[in-house]
Amino acid sequence: MIQRVQTVYLTFAAIATIILLFFPIAVFTDSAAHYFQLSFNGISQFVDNIWLVKHRCYLMDCIILLTLATSVISVFYFKNRKEQIKLCRLLIIFNLLILISFYYELKIVKFNFHISVTSLNWQAVLPVISTVLSFLAVSAIKKDEKLVKSMDRIR
Repeated sequence: MIQRVQTVYLTFAAIATIILLFFPIAVFTDSAAHYFQLSFNGISQFVDNIWLVKHRCYLMDCIILLTLATSVISVFYFKNRKEQIKLCRLLIIFNLLILISFYYELKIVKFNFHISVTSLNWQAVLPVISTVLSFLAVSAIKKDEKLVKSMDRIR
């Protein structure tokens, strides 16, 4: 059913992923006082009061969109708990891939743009929060599955 606790966990995981789409993950400054940011749009530079995209992060974009789609789809698989567990495990893998892609893009920024100061925003921890929520959802789904099996035994 929709009102189960794992649905709440998966919904919050989806919301955390949606937040990644709209806010920058990190802000950088180089030695010439140019500002850069890493966001869903890629690596952007602040020039003449606008953000110009310098490098697109297609891998990170795809992984974030796959994570969002997986978390939304898993919410509606409440009738098939085994498939929902598989989707939650896939969601955990996608969140770990997001973290790896963050690290990779940070290294690209530091190498290509000669960055001196890096400031991670609070959005950088959202994949970790989403991973924890996915673990909680898996444990809640297993608990439901165990309850259903025990009720079948009683009959």
